[in-house]
Amino acid sequence: MKVKINDKLIGEEEPCFIIAEAGVNHNGSVELAKKLIDAAKDAGVDSVNTRMMNYLTAENLARYFIANLPEDYVPYWDFDDPGKEVKDSSAGAIAASGLLDLSDLSEKEEFREVAINILSSLCDNYLSLSAKEKDGILKHGCYHKPAGIGVDESLIWIKIFASFLDLKPYFPFFFFQFGIVGQPP
Repeated sequence: MKVKINDKLIGEEEPCFIIAEAGVNHNGSVELAKKLIDAAKDAGVDSVNTRMMNYLTAENLARYFIANLPEDYVPYWDFDDPGKEVKDSSAGAIAASGLLDLSDLSEKEEFREVAINILSSLCDNYLSLSAKEKDGILKHGCYHKPAGIGVDESLIWIKIFASFLDLKPYFPFFFFQFGIVGQPP
């Protein structure tokens, strides 16, 4: 049996497929990892393992997510939904939390800025402030639109709350409203 990776066949009677192991010698730096990859390519290897796939994939996914956000920074339940009518505030809050983590790991402020924009929009437009809305923290969540379950409802996921905790200094009113801080801003 033979396997093809890019233009190279791997299998019996094929030349050896050489993988250079860069490991974590790049210290998490994409720029340094690229230099290591270039050096390995110059040495004639076929592939390089930088152990950065998850990190690089996370950045690419984050950029795709950001590029598909609507004007108010709160995502639709599905970017491919042709109607673009159902928002998912819970997905926005969860994504904001992930963007904050990614910003810390990558040291790229762009991800933090988008997270703050998402959370600001959630605070301004999606927060459950009245007593009858207190089933969840955010209005207009979407659990499973194709099945008609939890569409345009308040959903409470712990990651939503964690997103706001990460940015407590930016949203003091939210924390006062929910009794997390003792006095109004």
